[in-house]
Amino acid sequence: MLSFLVLGDWGRRGHSDQAAVARGLARAARRYDADFVITTGDNFRPEGVSGVLDPQWHDSFDAVYDVPALDLPWYASLGDRCHRGSTRAQVEYAKHDLRWRMPGPFYSINKRVDDRTHAQFVILDTTPLSSDRNLVQNPEPQLQMYWLRNMLAPSRSDWKIVVGHHALSTLRAGPEGDDVATVLRQFGAQAYVCGYDEMLQLASQDGISEVLSGAGAGANVATDPAADPIYQSATPGFAVVTLEGLQMTTRFCDASGEELFSRTRDTQPYRQAA
Repeated sequence: MLSFLVLGDWGRRGHSDQAAVARGLARAARRYDADFVITTGDNFRPEGVSGVLDPQWHDSFDAVYDVPALDLPWYASLGDRCHRGSTRAQVEYAKHDLRWRMPGPFYSINKRVDDRTHAQFVILDTTPLSSDRNLVQNPEPQLQMYWLRNMLAPSRSDWKIVVGHHALSTLRAGPEGDDVATVLRQFGAQAYVCGYDEMLQLASQDGISEVLSGAGAGANVATDPAADPIYQSATPGFAVVTLEGLQMTTRFCDASGEELFSRTRDTQPYRQAA
């Protein structure tokens, strides 16, 4: 079994609802025996960090999540607000803190679910692929799309989970370029995990579960919510995702760590093409 926490739009120096959500996050980490944390961007608000010595590292990360239950690997992704500061500093900070994991602006990791089941996590930098690409000096969206295909196409993982900041429906390489959702469907990704909107939401389209967890320090009603969500709540909180064999359970929890919603879906085992 593999269990992980999903936290988005969270870095506010402990203000708003961040400290309360952090306490609930710790309770959920113990209850669900979490193996790691995934962040869905906007890690430091309102304008990212200026460098590895920026006080926000202490005020928004170390001091807020300083409990043994959250002494886990934090696999971080970048959001549009991160691009208002130094994204390089977020990559470099991994050399200064054992919890913080970001080997590059986009990267892939593999995890073992059990003896027969494996999961691949592909973490994107979605700002260059979104309408916010003007925040990036050299967005090079085609390069990241090429990399995404190269990560997913040869993968033999039973679970392929892609992580980003922006909603899946908004991502493409350019006005005439491929959209990310098409690539995910082409190569059999089962889930897309994101933030951006400060809420909790589960939607599904063409076999891809879209898990939105962007309420790590507060919540607002989305300006452009999913048309027909399975679940939606403007509540401060986070998601817990558990992979158990070929089943994935998505839970949403409020700031106290209490479960608000749960849903389980299945997948098929990886089979090598003949």
